[in-house]
Amino acid sequence: MKFCKLFFLLILYISLVDNSFAQGFEAKIFGGINSSQLQGDNLSGFDKIGLHTGLGVEYGFLKNSIGLELIFNQKGSASKNDGNNLPQRVSTTLNYLQIPVLYSINSWYNETNNFYHIGIHAGPYFSTLFSTNSSDPGLERFTDNFRKTDFGAVFGFQYRISHNISSILRYDQSFLKIYNNPSNRVSGILSYLVTLRLEYYF
Repeated sequence: MKFCKLFFLLILYISLVDNSFAQGFEAKIFGGINSSQLQGDNLSGFDKIGLHTGLGVEYGFLKNSIGLELIFNQKGSASKNDGNNLPQRVSTTLNYLQIPVLYSINSWYNETNNFYHIGIHAGPYFSTLFSTNSSDPGLERFTDNFRKTDFGAVFGFQYRISHNISSILRYDQSFLKIYNNPSNRVSGILSYLVTLRLEYYF
């Protein structure tokens, strides 16, 4: 939590400093929705809808930029309404605090308002699982077996509508097995996620 406070103070400072400094640095807040699945839990499809919100900071140089974000990310899985051969709809919710480090390549420069309309970004993320809930019969009694930390990568496309507002479509995948219980029918789950969000730049 101490890191989160320092991160927030850094973003607040950048948003208030002189404009000559803000030419390189930008702070932002964002919110959106996730569509996710867990490979290995016997439920197929990106049917779990979750929240995605947070704040971040970017430093632009030439046509590129690097960024750091602090995200509340809701991942997991859910059965389809047809039940996936189950008597009722089941779901698993995993609440993460996630920090991605991103490198962006930008294009289509707007000279009037000093920003790039299009960007492609990628980078690693590190996350901490702070709460879990499941109604899946194979997982609900074993939620303590979910790994508390995760490591993976994100890949995304950004369209910046104006100097202050942009939209992002992002894909997120874990590299580590986030769940492993050899005594259970489920072992070695990987997490996948698609995010659609809106951003506001200060």
